[in-house]
Amino acid sequence: MRRTLAGVIFGIGLLLAGVALGAWALQRAAVQPVRRASDWGVVISHEPLRLEIATAIADASAARLNRPPDVLRDEVAANLLVDDASDPLPSLTAELLRDGHLHLIGGTDAAVVVSGELMAHAVRDESVGDLPGVTLAVPRLATLHSLDDVLAVVVPTTAIAAVALLLLGLLVHPERAALIRPTGVGLVHIAVMVLLFGLLVPAALLPLLDGSPWADIPRLLSLQDAVWFTALAVVCVGLAAALFAARASARRRRRWSRPIDTARYSEQHRWG
Repeated sequence: MRRTLAGVIFGIGLLLAGVALGAWALQRAAVQPVRRASDWGVVISHEPLRLEIATAIADASAARLNRPPDVLRDEVAANLLVDDASDPLPSLTAELLRDGHLHLIGGTDAAVVVSGELMAHAVRDESVGDLPGVTLAVPRLATLHSLDDVLAVVVPTTAIAAVALLLLGLLVHPERAALIRPTGVGLVHIAVMVLLFGLLVPAALLPLLDGSPWADIPRLLSLQDAVWFTALAVVCVGLAAALFAARASARRRRRWSRPIDTARYSEQHRWG
C-alpha cells in the first residue's frame, strides 16, 4: 500500500513538472514582453510588421520631406534593419516593439505611438522630429490577456507542487529503484510539454487569433528560443533513455545472478 501510494505521489509530481515547464515555455514565448535586444532584432526582421511601421512613418513624414511616400517607405524599412550600437534607432525600435507586444497581450491600454524622435532617426532627417506621434493599429487580444493571468498562477503553483510531491514520493517510497521507470516516462512527458507549448502552440495556433502582423510576435519569439527548448527536450529524452537502459541492464544482471533451483534441476536430471 505504501509503495503504491508513494508511486502515485511521485507520478503526479512528474506530471506537474511537465505542466510547469510547458506553461513556463508558453509564458516566455507568448506573454513575456521583456526580452533581449537580439529578440527584437528578429521581430523587426519580420517583413509584414516592419513594412507596417515603415508605412506609418513614411505617410506621416512624406509631406514634410516633400518625397513620395512609397519611396520613403522602402528607405525607412531598410533603415529599421540597421544594427549599430552607435545608432539610437535600434533601441528606439525595440522600445516601440515592446510597447506593441505589451498592448497585444493586454498588459496596457495605452496606444502604441511612433514618436517624432523615432521618425527622425528612421528617415534620417531631424526636420520631422517635431511632428506629432503616429498611432499604430495594434490589436489587443483578450485571449492572450487571459492566458497571461492564467499562466501567472499556473507556473509557480505547479512548480512548487511538483517539487513537493517529487520529494515526498522519493522519501516515502520503500524501493527507490522502482522509481527509475516512472522517472524516465516523466522526463519524456516533460520533453513533449516543452516542445508542445514552447514551440507548437505559439508558432502554429496563436497567430490564428488575429490577422495583424503584430499577432506574429509570439511565433517569432518562440522560434528565437527554439534551440533552447529543443536542447532541453533532447536532454530530457537522453536522460530517460539512459534510465531505461540502466533499468534493463539491472534486470538482466538480477536474472543471471539468481541461484539455480536445485530441486527442479534434480527432477529434470532423473527424467533424462
